[in-house]
Amino acid sequence: MKKELYHKEINLLIRKFHVLLKNTGCAESAKEAILGSCGVESTKDLTLEQLKEAVLGLCKSQAAVANDKDLSKCEGGTADLWRKRVIAAIFGYYKVENRSATIEMVKGTACKASGYENFNKIPLERLKNLYFGFLKKKKDFESVQAITI
Repeated sequence: MKKELYHKEINLLIRKFHVLLKNTGCAESAKEAILGSCGVESTKDLTLEQLKEAVLGLCKSQAAVANDKDLSKCEGGTADLWRKRVIAAIFGYYKVENRSATIEMVKGTACKASGYENFNKIPLERLKNLYFGFLKKKKDFESVQAITI
């Protein structure tokens, strides 16, 4: 099972490596230089750590090309997407409770629930926990309302 997951992760990184090469406009010689620096001739010969390092390096190159300093998408996190989901889940919860909410109130609720002072500093895994937690609270509240009314 572990070997299967290991190979899936390697295959995913190999695909990401080639997509990033294409997106950054790197020539075949750049790919050969990256592989040569690792002492291999093919991406299939790279270890998991070498692939991670190469992908991160290409992500940084892509960000530099696009003048985008936020590497959250490249570093495996879609934190911005999860922040939006958390906001929507908390707004949904307030709506079920028939309470009006502002964006500041929602961000404050997320910060209080997570224990962080800044909404943008909440790590990805904690954002996922908050999202699913508030969805569960909303569903629980709705089912209690259906029973009691």
